[in-house]
Amino acid sequence: AHPRRSLFPSAADFYGHLETYQQISYSIWHHTASISNFIGSDLSVFDAVYRLESDIPLLEAELSRRAHRPIRLGREQTEGVKIRFDDLPRKARAKVVAYTSDDYSLLHSFYEPPHGNRK
Repeated sequence: AHPRRSLFPSAADFYGHLETYQQISYSIWHHTASISNFIGSDLSVFDAVYRLESDIPLLEAELSRRAHRPIRLGREQTEGVKIRFDDLPRKARAKVVAYTSDDYSLLHSFYEPPHGNRK
């Protein structure tokens, strides 16, 4: 039995209790699980790594080259509330930093972890 959690949690409650929400919902787990669950822990097996926020045009070009036809990657989820890390309470930020530390270690050449002790 899981502790009772809201079906419509605040960002602070959601990130503060992420593991509980992951246990309740596979969809939540799938969207928040560590990247190594999906790609492993060795980036050297990949030809390249593309950052979503800046490298999609490069990925489209590479896929187009390999497929010998134009490939365009659309964005399907553009709606909803945007949550900024700095807007989370300190406790929730600290949990996010701890939870994502393995991903940031894996992707250290591409991303720096957020600093969880602001405000």
